[in-house]
Parts: sequence; structure tokens; C-alpha cells
Amino acid sequence: MEASSIISPSVIIAHQSDAMEDLVNRMIDDQVSSVLVVNDHDEIVGIVTERDIVRKFTLISKADKLKAKVITVMTRPVSFVRVEHLEQDIAKLHQKLGIRHFPVLSGQEPQTANLVGMLTSTDMFRIWVHNQEKSKDGSQSHEKRYRLTIVMSNKISRAKYRKVFESMDYSIDMEGSYEELIQKAHNHKSLLLFDLDDDYGDQGPILLTKAISTGSHVIFLTQRLTVAGEFKKRLKNPLHHIMIKPLELSYLEFLLEENKKLHLSQAG
Repeated sequence: MEASSIISPSVIIAHQSDAMEDLVNRMIDDQVSSVLVVNDHDEIVGIVTERDIVRKFTLISKADKLKAKVITVMTRPVSFVRVEHLEQDIAKLHQKLGIRHFPVLSGQEPQTANLVGMLTSTDMFRIWVHNQEKSKDGSQSHEKRYRLTIVMSNKISRAKYRKVFESMDYSIDMEGSYEELIQKAHNHKSLLLFDLDDDYGDQGPILLTKAISTGSHVIFLTQRLTVAGEFKKRLKNPLHHIMIKPLELSYLEFLLEENKKLHLSQAG
């Protein structure tokens, strides 16, 4: 499978003078993680992603939120990839700048008329997984690639994540009490995925305290932008991360690899 085959032609466009609150609501309604921004000449002058919202918009006062315009929050300049050499451009931007959203152009000028569509790092990771599956020789005796411990109470979400991660050849810990799972993450030095949106009752504060002391990378997951913004202010450890749902698989893969390197270096 090639990147050009999964370019999404449906790209949400906003004007730089639009209200940020309207844009956030639109992103939630349309379930998109990025919006391209244009000026009066249909030139693409910026991009707003979930990370921009968490890092900038959610941290300002309520009064300022009501007045904030897209131009004050958007990231600029936009880093484009060319349809003629997608993989090379994407690899370069993702590695050097940590960019996860890639507007695809068919020409040199950043005009909406030249916009082919959008790719994300998650799209690229899905391609990688697809190609890996195709290249497998059918052997069942291989070692699992990563170990992941998941703390969430929602049964539907648990089943969904188990299916996704097992298809990606991860070893998954999901069974047992919440405290037992966090202890497993500590014992096995596995990355811990902790869903902040679930109801843990009176155990919630205790579980959070235990989660941040595992010594491994911890991803706190939520779909609520206000929770993400407030929680991010309190994260002091570089091993702790806040992510907006849906979980970005390529970034998860990156953190799993970093977690593996961390514990290998400690063992050495």
C-alpha cells in the first residue's frame, strides 16, 4: 500500500478571522484533528490541530476564548508535502519537526486550488502495519513487539483497543483490578495507557497517584479538551503525556519504542 492511495480529499477549511470557539465546535462535530486556514486570497496560511488547541486555546481565560480568532492560535507557516514525493517529505518533516498532519499539494503555490488532500502520521502508520502484515511469513513463534498496559473501565472501549493492539502484535495487559494493572506496568516496565474519561469511583485519585509512579511512559487519554488543558499544566515528568482521543497510533508507537529504549538503557 502506498501513501498516495489513502490521501483524504475531505479537508476542513477555515478563515483566519473565524472565531476559535466556532472552529473547535466544528472540529468536534466533524471529528477531525486538524483544520487548514486561509486568507482572503485563498492562500493556505496556517493550520490548527488538536495540539494547538490543547497547548494554546484551552489555557487562555474564558473571556479571551470568546474573543480569540483562528489567526491567534494557528500554527504557521504550514509545512506541505508534494504529491510527487510524499514518503520522503513526510519522513523528513515527521523526524525533524515532529509534524503529524501533512497537507498535500500538487503545485508549488500554497493555494486551495492546488490542495490534493491531507495525510496524517496515523495514516502512514496504518500503511506500515498493512505492509508489515503482508510481509509476514506466517510464523507464529515470533516475539511480541511491545508490551502495553491499559487502565479503562468502559467495556466497549476495552474491547476496541484490545482488537486494535493485538492486530498490531502488542502484548496487552488489561485483566485484573486497576491497582493490579498499574502494578503490572511497574513490574514489567510497560507503557501505561490510562483513560481519564472513565469512572473509577473513590479509587480515582489513588490510581492516578500510582500511575505516575510506575517509572515508565504513561499516556493519559481524554476526549475533553478542557480536561486535557488543565491536566497538561500539572504534568511535570517528561515520561507523562496527555493525548486527545482518538489515540494517534503513530505517536503511541513512538512512545512505546522510547519506553523500550529507556528500560534497556537502565538495564545496561
